[in-house]
Amino acid sequence: MRLKLHDLSGGIPAIAVSIVQATLRFLSYFPAEKQSLTTRALDFVFLKQYNFLAAPINALIEGQYHKFEDLKPMLLLEKVTPKSDDSSEKLKDVERQAKELVEVATRENSKLMTGRVQLMPSQPPRSAHEVSADKQSEAMSPENLLNLASRKEDK
Repeated sequence: MRLKLHDLSGGIPAIAVSIVQATLRFLSYFPAEKQSLTTRALDFVFLKQYNFLAAPINALIEGQYHKFEDLKPMLLLEKVTPKSDDSSEKLKDVERQAKELVEVATRENSKLMTGRVQLMPSQPPRSAHEVSADKQSEAMSPENLLNLASRKEDK
């Protein structure tokens, strides 16, 4: 269980806790006898709710984190020495790439929604099987999570 959680979260405690909390919420919809925290349940919730993190986490594990767009500007940092003949050419190329990145970022940011957000008031459970897992989920710390995972492994 612990290794599976590490694989899914890339060893990042906040992501691991979030995955377990989401899985516990998901399991709360099942009868009590089927509410077992298993690697299969973690996989299912990860694929449904955290799949967008799979590529960045795999890149982090494989040491190829530099391939993600938030680090692209760092790739433009090149040493341009004024004494070399091709430095002005390099500088122009870097400036052109930087302008392209700014244009892409501007286009992407224009797709973001802006404005006010109103939260819906919390509602009581609709059925006897639906329970609120917020209290238990919020009480889980990374230490409690690891203790829970190690107890499940011992069984």
